[in-house]
Amino acid sequence: AESISVDKEWRRKRAVIHTLTQT
Repeated sequence: AESISVDKEWRRKRAVIHTLTQT
């Protein structure tokens, strides 16, 4: 069930990276 936790964290990380790469 840790997969869900990781997926959620990954989604947040990806969102941050997307914002950073959104020059």
